[in-house]
Amino acid sequence: MKKRSVKESISELADAADRDHEVQMARSDLYKLAEYSIKLHDMLKSVSEEEGIEGWQQAKITKAADYISSVFHALEYDKKYNDNSQMDTMALAQAARESTDPYKSRLHSTLKEKAKSKAQQKFMGMVHAAQKGEKPASKEVAKVAKDMPKKAAKDYASTKHKGKPEHVKKK
Repeated sequence: MKKRSVKESISELADAADRDHEVQMARSDLYKLAEYSIKLHDMLKSVSEEEGIEGWQQAKITKAADYISSVFHALEYDKKYNDNSQMDTMALAQAARESTDPYKSRLHSTLKEKAKSKAQQKFMGMVHAAQKGEKPASKEVAKVAKDMPKKAAKDYASTKHKGKPEHVKKK
């Protein structure tokens, strides 16, 4: 019987087996998360508030957002204070917006909300103003301002009027 030559030592094999691949796994999971997030975001554009989604679905989305936020802020803190990097959250966000990575720019543009009509844009302008501290124009504006994320209201309010109809017909 012929003996095979062994190219790696037992310790090298054990080291290779023990080595974690957490960063690559995390990147893969984040890619999948972003992909599904964009698809869900698009799906929910066609779901009215009256139709809604189930409570457990909203709870899962909230929990996922909270988990991702926690990891982001922990890594951001580590990078800022342990690696002597002085990049803050705003700089990170700006870098992502200016990135040449087409996936990041697609993600940023996909998640930006846009008004579908001039009337919706004007209404969201009032909501955004109320969120900034101006007196709400009506009870409805005050309610929406209270319930809507500031970024979404700002995105809707900043939509350009060109090419938008005055009102969108209800289906």
